[in-house]
Amino acid sequence: MFGFDAYSFAIAGLVAAASPLLIHLFNRRRFRQVEWAAMDFLRKAIERQKRILHLRDWLLLILRMSALICLGLALARPWISGGSAWMTSLFVVAGLVGMAGMAAMAINQGFKARAIAATVSLFSLVAICGLWWSLGAGNTGGAGLASSLNPVHAILILDNSRSMGAGVISGTRWDAARKSSLEFLSSLPPGSRATVLPLAGSSDSWPTDPFRSMDDARQAIEQIRVADTIGSPRLAAELALEASRTSTDLPVKRVVIFSDLQGALWKDASLKERFEELADVQIVPCGTADSGNVHISSLAVEDGLISVETPARIIARIEAGADQTPTTVYARLLADRTEVANQVIPLLPNQQYEAEFFWSYDGQVDPERPQWVELTLEISSETPEADLLLADNRRTILAPVLTAVPIVFVDQWGEQANAAKGQIGETEALQHLLAPRSTSEFAHRPLYQVIRRRIDELDQETLAQARCVVIAGIERPGVATQLLLEYVRQGGPLLICAGGEFDPRGWMEDAWLDGEGLLPLPLETEFLGTTPEESPSQLSPFAITSESLNSELFQVEGEDPQAIKSLFESVLFFKAVKANASQESIDAILQSVQQRLAFKAGLGSGSSADQQSRLPAAQTVNWWNWRAPITPLRQELQQLAELKRTEHDQFQQKSTDLTQPSEPQSRNLLASPQQFKTQIDERLSQLARRETPQVLARYSTDNLPFLIERQVEDGRVLFCTSGITSDWNLIRLSPAMFMYHRLLTQMASQSLPQRNFEAGSRIQWLAPTTSDSLLLKRPEGSVNVVSVEALSSDVYGYIVRRPVMSGLYEFQSQGSDASANPARDESTPGDDSQTGNQSTASGTEKRAIYSVAVSAPAIESSLETLPTDELAELVSSTHVRVLAAGEKPLLTGGSNRGQSLWQLAIGLMIASLLLEMFVASRRTFSGRKGAQP
Repeated sequence: MFGFDAYSFAIAGLVAAASPLLIHLFNRRRFRQVEWAAMDFLRKAIERQKRILHLRDWLLLILRMSALICLGLALARPWISGGSAWMTSLFVVAGLVGMAGMAAMAINQGFKARAIAATVSLFSLVAICGLWWSLGAGNTGGAGLASSLNPVHAILILDNSRSMGAGVISGTRWDAARKSSLEFLSSLPPGSRATVLPLAGSSDSWPTDPFRSMDDARQAIEQIRVADTIGSPRLAAELALEASRTSTDLPVKRVVIFSDLQGALWKDASLKERFEELADVQIVPCGTADSGNVHISSLAVEDGLISVETPARIIARIEAGADQTPTTVYARLLADRTEVANQVIPLLPNQQYEAEFFWSYDGQVDPERPQWVELTLEISSETPEADLLLADNRRTILAPVLTAVPIVFVDQWGEQANAAKGQIGETEALQHLLAPRSTSEFAHRPLYQVIRRRIDELDQETLAQARCVVIAGIERPGVATQLLLEYVRQGGPLLICAGGEFDPRGWMEDAWLDGEGLLPLPLETEFLGTTPEESPSQLSPFAITSESLNSELFQVEGEDPQAIKSLFESVLFFKAVKANASQESIDAILQSVQQRLAFKAGLGSGSSADQQSRLPAAQTVNWWNWRAPITPLRQELQQLAELKRTEHDQFQQKSTDLTQPSEPQSRNLLASPQQFKTQIDERLSQLARRETPQVLARYSTDNLPFLIERQVEDGRVLFCTSGITSDWNLIRLSPAMFMYHRLLTQMASQSLPQRNFEAGSRIQWLAPTTSDSLLLKRPEGSVNVVSVEALSSDVYGYIVRRPVMSGLYEFQSQGSDASANPARDESTPGDDSQTGNQSTASGTEKRAIYSVAVSAPAIESSLETLPTDELAELVSSTHVRVLAAGEKPLLTGGSNRGQSLWQLAIGLMIASLLLEMFVASRRTFSGRKGAQP
């Protein structure tokens, strides 16, 4: 549709254009025609030039009318919103035809010619009205009809993610975004209001309402800093939609997104759908398109633990961008802020390099509590132009240092195992793998403390201190099932292996419990294959298929993935338990889990009486020493319980409204019971799907599962369908045993509290008391007071809701010495009841009592940008406009085009006047020439 900044000038132009036509018509009526016989001899001469004169008069009338119309249009500043190009062209053609028809009607004297001209003009007028309506003239409100003179509600979303910090000598991408946004603010009409939102967030709370003045909006833009979080277009659409619902006094919205259009995030096929609900969007590309960068994409300790006796293997991945020159990188590793290792690394474009550092911890460690060490990797490139983003050249993590990690091994013999007497338990190979026995006084102290038990010796006291539990070769769990189930539901990791005397029938009777027990999948009573001892002449060995080894468990840093798969394929298996991984079994498990979670959330009985009897009482399930006080599952269940209470309260309110008068609008705000039920069922289904069994590896025979994993509430169960030490297989003689070492190390490390977070994620720490306030020192150096908050109905702690800067966050007691090293603090939430406060030498000051490390997502180090034409194709919408590099956002909106039409109108007016002068002069000249004798 067409629109005008000042439509009154367009109307005035049309009125003025009618003046030549009216003058011509009036002049024709001023004179009366009189027949004069003396003029008859001139008729032949006049007839020769009659057609030429009519054509000139017609052309002069059209040119004069065009000049006045173009002048009015130029003053009205027209633009086009929506519609298609061909319909707009038809609109212009119809207007020209109509104007020509009116001119012909005025000039021609014959009735037939005037009738034809009038008919053409009428049809042109009808076509103009129809095209005007088709182009959207009927929509007289909304964002599309705003002009550059009327106040608007401008919503400015500035991408301040880490990639915006990349730049060259002329400035960073963020500098370009800030400059462009300030210029757009300055161009807003008087009375406009602006909402300024940082896409990647801010360390401080940020207002979402529009600012009252442009000065406040400019000040807000100046206060935004580049953060280390992701700035995705999905979040930009959500922020814009939420902001557009504010400031109802200004219905015209102008959404402008300033971003570097990072290709890894903006190349999204769903962009059109995400921006569909917004009336008008303009996307402004900012900064340089250069993408050369060297960055640290990951930093981790192998298996997540550091031993005090053996050197720790620290693995870092350093990557180079595709658009850069070869360079040399200098890397150095710091432990507790002291350099302990360094390397010189040559990097080629688009190369990923895995650097290994080895470091030995030489401090003292309490066997009952972990020691946390701050590990930092720093890199620098000898070629500055190959590294446009310096913020990703440093990465910090906190690594736990442990000794004597307790792991409970349950098999046929327990502590009565004796190899000399042939009493070898099924877990013997794993015990030797994790804690090799040595009689030498110079032998290293093992990282793991091996605790041996038989299944009938297992008690709560033993499990309370276990970081991990391994059960293998047991005929059936018996009465220990309930105890083990409580251990797992509290968060304890459990590995179950077959082998030895394992009886699938007995395990199904004791530990399946209709999908609510320890087994991740139901077992069949028949075995797959036989051992050499049972049937030496009828062996049918099988192996693990390499196609099924897609879990991270079978991926080793620095090793060839194909070599790892070949290693497992070479291991021979003779006997295994058959696990039923059919879709029917998984569906039955999910249904049972959903009923259990509904019962725990207080959403009704849900489960049968038999299932409810298996659910441990809430007051008894808190004996595991490493149990986290609050977990995502418990928070979700509490939210569901609150949602159920809200439904009950609204039902009571509706019942009251039936007897008492109330406002109709308040009734409409209440959700229906069906809406509540649908929402609760969807969230329960999502929670239940977390406990879906996952097959991590399969056999070559019938594609049966070898290793199965399942989440059981807060804990984790892994089930291996074959043995370890017995003759069920030969894996104990293969290097493939590293899988069990890695698996148990990971499971033990998962019992530790989380100290490493990604930027933007929520950080919670259990408060030692319910009244103390602490100081939070952020990586950028700012310090603020944090108070105790409710983490759940009965758990209190401290919260950092959205840390947007990477680095170390330190909780300090008020008046503490900030120079103390917080990473060496031994306190952990949920590990013990001690606060972790430690006195300094003076005995009066306290150092930092808790710390966490925050790292930026590696995707923000990918600086390749998406071309604007490709983004325009992905968006493919009339109300979303992708600006070209250097183009400024328009007040008339992204859906409005042709803002330079007024310049075309000025040019057409000048051309019409010049042509009119030329035609008029030719007519005068011809008339004088014809007057000569």
